[in-house]
Amino acid sequence: MYSLAEKNRVIQLFKEKYSIESIRLKSNISKSTLYRWKAQYEKAKEKSKQVKEYINEGKLDEAENLAKEILKSSPNDLAARGQLITIYTEQEKWDEVERLAKEKLKLDPSNLPTRSQLITACKKQEKWDEVERLAKERLELNPSDLPARSQLIVIYKKQEKWDEVERLTREILELDPSDLIAKRQLGSIPQKREDQRTSRVPKVENQDKNKETNVTNSSLANIIQAFRKKVYDGEITIENLSDYEKQLASLPPFEQKMLLAEAYVHWNMATNATKILKEASSAENISERQQKILKQAMQISKSKNSNPIARRKQWSILNGNGEGR
Repeated sequence: MYSLAEKNRVIQLFKEKYSIESIRLKSNISKSTLYRWKAQYEKAKEKSKQVKEYINEGKLDEAENLAKEILKSSPNDLAARGQLITIYTEQEKWDEVERLAKEKLKLDPSNLPTRSQLITACKKQEKWDEVERLAKERLELNPSDLPARSQLIVIYKKQEKWDEVERLTREILELDPSDLIAKRQLGSIPQKREDQRTSRVPKVENQDKNKETNVTNSSLANIIQAFRKKVYDGEITIENLSDYEKQLASLPPFEQKMLLAEAYVHWNMATNATKILKEASSAENISERQQKILKQAMQISKSKNSNPIARRKQWSILNGNGEGR
C-alpha cells in the first residue's frame, strides 16, 4: 500500500510531463499502480478543465457539482478545492470559502494564495481576531509579505491603533520604497491621531439636520471620482472593499451599483459585475437613459478585452466620470 505523500509526488511528476518509465526508475512503485494513477490523473484533469470552462461561462451550479464529483473520487485533490473556493467566492458563500480554505491548508500549509482567500472569507464574516491571527501567521511564513501587512493595517485602522499602523506602513516602505499608497498613508497618520484625540471631546449637535445630510451634485461627483481613483490606484481591492463601501452610502443606489460593477470588472470578476448590473436594471424608477447605460455596462463586463487601460477608458466614456447620469 502506498502513502498519500507518494501518490501526490507521482501526480506532480505527471504534471511535469515525466513518463511512467522514468517515474518507475525513480521509485519502487509498480508499473500497474502508476498506470492506474496516471488514468485517474488524466480523468481528473479533464474534469478540472470542464469546471474551469463552466466558471468562465458563469455556470456556477454545474461547476460546483462537477468539482464536488472530483473530490468524491479524489478527496485530496487540491485543484478541485481551489475551484470550489473560486465558485463560492463568486457566490459570496464566505463560510464555505473559509471551510474549504482551511481544508486545503491542512493538505498544503505553505500555500500563500489560499491563506489570502481564507483571510478574505474571515474579513467578509467580520471575524477580525481570526484575520489578525492569519495575517500574523503569513508574516511568520514570509517576513517580506506585503499583503499580510496591509491586512493588519486594515484591522488596526478600525481599532485606531495608529502606532501599529505607522510601524507596519514604515515596514512596507522599507520593503518597497516606491509604494505611493504607503507614503500617503504615512503622511495622513498625524492627522488621524489628532482626529482621534479631538473626537473624545463632546460635540455640539448642529440643529439643522437637513444641512448636515444634504449632499450636492458636486460632492457626489467628488465621491465617485475619489472611489474610482482608489480602485485604479490599487488602494481599494477585493480584500478591503467592505471597508470602503460605507463611503458610498450617500450616493443614489444606481450610482453605487455602477461603481461596484466597474470595480469588479477591473478585478476581472465579471460574474460579480454582471450580478450587480442585473440587480440595478430590475430596480424601480430606472430611467430610459439609465437602462441604456446599464446595457452598455453589461457589454463591457462580458468583454474579453483584458487591457485595464482600455477598460478604464470605456467606463470613463460610459459614465462621464460620474457626472450627469
